[in-house]
Amino acid sequence: MSKTANKIFVVDIDGTILIHDARYEASYFAASGSKPVGRKRVEHPADMTYPLFETRELDLTMDQIRTYFDVFDSPEYLHMDEPMPGANRVLSEHREKGVEIVYLTGRHDEGEKSMRDGTMVWLESHEFPVPDGKGVKLIMKPSKGVSRANYKQLALRNMRRRKADIIAGVGDLLEDALLYGRFSIQPIIISTLCQSSKLFPLETMVVSNWEEIGQWLERYHKSSL
Repeated sequence: MSKTANKIFVVDIDGTILIHDARYEASYFAASGSKPVGRKRVEHPADMTYPLFETRELDLTMDQIRTYFDVFDSPEYLHMDEPMPGANRVLSEHREKGVEIVYLTGRHDEGEKSMRDGTMVWLESHEFPVPDGKGVKLIMKPSKGVSRANYKQLALRNMRRRKADIIAGVGDLLEDALLYGRFSIQPIIISTLCQSSKLFPLETMVVSNWEEIGQWLERYHKSSL
């Protein structure tokens, strides 16, 4: 492995390196008794006070939303997720070039229903770089009731305090772009849901697949020589 000095690539999980349509549909059906019409965003109650909530769409009651997340956040359903094409290859190739990978996710690490073990198994079974505490790390919410947006903000602030050299952050939501931009991190957004790009920070790179992210990383490495 080459000796690129502590370059860090921050990556979200759900909707970013994987497609969770099947888990979404199973969760929606458990909550409402019907199949979803199209792909809508269901927001966790802990995140409903986040300023961008007004841009999101809800068609479930609060009790239904809680039922939805009982399923969606259950480790028993993580096997339903499918890897986003090319994501494992791009991350593995650039890990081999010395880039550190930090999975920064809103998945929780609480109690017997922690999503950590299921996430680790999924990453390994789909040939992604597996968290080892050194060059690949997995940062998760400590509990279900913590706001994903607030927790990610705290994690990024702590990384900046340690003078981490973060080359980019990848996510799939407007809030991801804003959080990365707030810490002067290059935001890369995989556009999988209809979102208003006019609210993205100007430096945001919006892509449709991991091939484009791989190309950006190659250009980054060349410019860093």
